Parts: sequence; structure tokens; C-alpha cells
Amino acid sequence: MNWAHRFKKEGIEDLKNRKACGKRSALSDEQLERIKELVLKEAPAKYGFQSEKWTGPLLV
Repeated sequence: MNWAHRFKKEGIEDLKNRKACGKRSALSDEQLERIKELVLKEAPAKYGFQSEKWTGPLLV
């Protein structure tokens, strides 16, 4: 709800300028980039999965 209140009060720019809170990712920037490329450019079937789309559990 905090982000929604900030959006109403300050607009989209306020949300863009805020640092993300929460736990840091256990993955490196390179690993995150590889996952992004995988999801956008490759099919799960290439890796032996019987699915047409990537899902969270498949990526884990």
C-alpha cells in the first residue's frame, strides 16, 4: 500500500527515484541477465521440460 500512496501523492517520478527495499538477490547481475535472456529467447522444451512457457517453478 505504501507505493500506492506515494504514487497518488508524488506521482510516478517518486517511485522511480526510490531505492528498492527488502532482501538482496542471491543471484549476481550476470545470472539475472542470463535468466532474462533464457525467458525471452529460449523455450523450456530445449531443456527437457514439457511446457511451452517458463514458470517460476521451472526457473527454480
